[in-house]
Amino acid sequence: MKHLEDAEIQRYLEGTCGDETGALERHIEACGLCTSRLEEYRLLFSQLAEDTAMPVFSDLPDRVIARLTSIDHATAPSREQSWRFDLVLAGSGVLIAAVAVFVFVGLGSLPHGLTHKLLW
Repeated sequence: MKHLEDAEIQRYLEGTCGDETGALERHIEACGLCTSRLEEYRLLFSQLAEDTAMPVFSDLPDRVIARLTSIDHATAPSREQSWRFDLVLAGSGVLIAAVAVFVFVGLGSLPHGLTHKLLW
């Protein structure tokens, strides 16, 4: 028995299958798998029909700009503080990379027993 294709089930639910309606109904009544798929599509169609869309705020750009312009720049970090933070962050990255190179490359020259103890 040939099962219904997804498009056929969807047309049946939408009521746009025309002359095929009778044949599709007979097949659905006789085929448990297609009946199950039809119910899944019914559930999907009913959930899609519900109004679950997010509200659109037409004034969102204006609200964002107003919020950004209301930030107190006196309490914001200065350029010098930001530069120092970037320097510390970059230095930390270099240090971590150096340690990683030492651990993964430098351990090859250690005796096998010591390497095994450090890694496990």
